[in-house]
Amino acid sequence: MKRDFLCASCWLLQIFNLAKLLAHLISEGDLHLNIVKPVDFTRVGPATHLFFTCLLESLFELPALALGDVVRKSLTGKDGTLVRDALLVYLFTSFDARQKLAKQHPQPYKYGAALQRTIELLESV
Repeated sequence: MKRDFLCASCWLLQIFNLAKLLAHLISEGDLHLNIVKPVDFTRVGPATHLFFTCLLESLFELPALALGDVVRKSLTGKDGTLVRDALLVYLFTSFDARQKLAKQHPQPYKYGAALQRTIELLESV
């Protein structure tokens, strides 16, 4: 039983670390948000959901100007439109569920303003 718990915690740590790594590479301009193009955001499992939540929240920690640059550079061209739409679907569905939970638990969501700013950036591209 203890071994299963350790394996599960290692798995979660790997997801978290990979998400943080990709967020860093995206923020530095070494990768683009287009890497998420093949993901079907309407059918993500728990591990994938955790990964993208960690990735996006890591990007939300960027200053507004840097986040805007990341979005604008990454989402140009026809592939950018597909990625933009997919990210908007994911943000609206997954973070809308978080807002519903927030009504039950009054602790504010740490990245609420950054989430709103990101949605506005994505809609403007």
